[in-house]
Amino acid sequence: VAVELSRGTAMVLAGDLLAADSMITTEYAGMVNAGSFRVGAGYLAIVRAQVARLRGALAEAARAAGQAAATLTDGRVYTSFAHAERAHAAALAGEAVIAEAAMTEADRTSSPVMAVLYPWIEHARCWTAAGSGRIDEAEAVARDLIERLRGDRFISHEVAALHDLVRLDRADDGAVDRLSTLAAGAEGAYPPLAAWHARALTGRDGPALLSVAEGFAGLGMYLYAAEAAASAVTLLRGARSPLTPRATPAHPRRVCRP
Repeated sequence: VAVELSRGTAMVLAGDLLAADSMITTEYAGMVNAGSFRVGAGYLAIVRAQVARLRGALAEAARAAGQAAATLTDGRVYTSFAHAERAHAAALAGEAVIAEAAMTEADRTSSPVMAVLYPWIEHARCWTAAGSGRIDEAEAVARDLIERLRGDRFISHEVAALHDLVRLDRADDGAVDRLSTLAAGAEGAYPPLAAWHARALTGRDGPALLSVAEGFAGLGMYLYAAEAAASAVTLLRGARSPLTPRATPAHPRRVCRP
């Protein structure tokens, strides 16, 4: 269980969604053949939910997280994590009531045995608050998480939390500098793009944001691609830039898949 958690976490935080797909398929088949199903299958459903969320397939993410929560309902391992992913997907989909209820379940089922999962829980808490319009609270949750992660030296998790500030448009110069520093030493293609996103957004650089969106799309991270593209559109239109049509392509799947 610990090994699979480490592998899944590494793939998601690196932005290697194809490797996560392969892990889900291979490990799921192996567990079925071995007859070891509940905990492992529940965790793999969580990874499936995370990958779907990052791809912007929020209905699929919600279904997978709900499946995980149902599978793990009687256990102490990953149950809170599953409910947090339910909350996260619902919040991003605009289902604020569902997100709040799922977050309550995440807190109710949390266990000190799995305290190492706190980054994912707080990540979901941030977006649950944001989904209900409580942006100041979401920022506070993200900043508290960043400080805790820095103390624990969870570098890749801190990258994701700092990127939350960017996506909330609440990143200051200190956060941008910290993200750039961490991205230089973190594994995967996602951290450098997150840092580029931070610099482009705080610099109000529309063309750079468009390139960031295309970079995220190249990783299959269509959720972040859509957010960067939306910011680019606003800035490019304001500047009457000839790049504006490129940010609003005739084929939206290029930037964000439904």
